[in-house]
Amino acid sequence: MRQNFIKKLEDMPPWFNHDNYAKFNDFSFEELYKEIQSRISIDLALDFFAENQSDSEYKSIEEHASFEWKAYNSILSGSPTLSRLSPDNGENFECFNSIDQLIDRQLSSFQKFGVRMMGAGELRYLNGKLEEKFGPGECVEDFNMELLDFKRFHLPLAHLLGESDMSKYSQVPIVFDLESFTDKEILAGVKDLLSAMRKQLSIAEPNKSRVWASDRDKILEYKVLQTLDLRLWQKYEGIKIKRSVLIVALYPNGERGEVEFDATVNPFINKLTSENVVLPLKI
Repeated sequence: MRQNFIKKLEDMPPWFNHDNYAKFNDFSFEELYKEIQSRISIDLALDFFAENQSDSEYKSIEEHASFEWKAYNSILSGSPTLSRLSPDNGENFECFNSIDQLIDRQLSSFQKFGVRMMGAGELRYLNGKLEEKFGPGECVEDFNMELLDFKRFHLPLAHLLGESDMSKYSQVPIVFDLESFTDKEILAGVKDLLSAMRKQLSIAEPNKSRVWASDRDKILEYKVLQTLDLRLWQKYEGIKIKRSVLIVALYPNGERGEVEFDATVNPFINKLTSENVVLPLKI
């Protein structure tokens, strides 16, 4: 008979074994964080299919056979190393041609630092916004877009489109003159321009929590991956583990109790899984 509430340690799922997680002891912070990101993806996928069953072509995550479903099953099979899986459904994949590699590098840099070159599709989008507002090749205010003089040619998009349109977009295109200026000069200009753009578009700096490479040891010590995996299992299976049993399962040698877990482990996991997290910079 299926149990919906686990009250005893001996009833913990058989796949949960600390020995399976010993391999992570040799992982770097970056590798451990990739493992955390994989679990965030599974959690988001579970939420997506739960919320969109009636609208989606696929009624469940298993029916979709997504990478996240394969990763979840890898955990349950005793192989919790997810970042080294090779997804083959096209949603997460390694790119082998130069164009795909270029795009992947762009997106990777953007996710870490919020900086990348503008995409062709975005340029077309902004051009469409201009045409939507002023018409193709029509007059913009009192000057013709086809015959702009040099000064008006550089009128900022935020002024033409309106601050409300640009702030919704929030990803602002800028121009770098790489041939005429040094990196130091460009970085100084960007710093100055950032302040002006945020003020003009009323977009404040996000409140972010910083994590450090030294947090690697905490990820292992706090059993972060084990905790996330048990949370995923409870969520998908609809099973609840008694709090005291969960703590003993995570820390069989009594390293932490319920109070300490709430005070240290939970806030740390929340920080690591938040969208507003600043990762260590590689110099």
